[in-house]
Amino acid sequence: MPVNSNLSTLMRVIEEAQSKIPEGEYLAAMNALGALHRVIPAGAGVAGRAVAPAMAPVRVPVPAPVAVVPQRTPWTLPYNLEECKWFLSQINAEAAPFVAELKDQDEILKNKVKGCIRKAQKRRKELIQLLNGFRQRRSRYYNGGIV
Repeated sequence: MPVNSNLSTLMRVIEEAQSKIPEGEYLAAMNALGALHRVIPAGAGVAGRAVAPAMAPVRVPVPAPVAVVPQRTPWTLPYNLEECKWFLSQINAEAAPFVAELKDQDEILKNKVKGCIRKAQKRRKELIQLLNGFRQRRSRYYNGGIV
């Protein structure tokens, strides 16, 4: 089935503007173009032009009634302030146990690091005392001290 040139022009324009519009709007526009392509034959006239006499009248599809779902999904746009607050509260509620566990682990790691630093400082003092003692002994033996 050939594509109507007007529909292909609209499709090209929407494709070019894809990066500037939300994904949901882009998909809705493409779905609408697909529906028009299935309904309007390729040789159909445009408003103001004569239509071939053998062509059947254009039928516009009527959407079936759909039950409205009160809960929004995260990928539908746009959000209002209340919905943003609700999503954030859901995220915070789901993330709370993980955040608490990470805080506990962070505290444990801080204590371990502090302990390692204290041990390193203590070992450094011991090594300095050992080196100082070695210098004193060396000076006694090699610099005219006790032989």
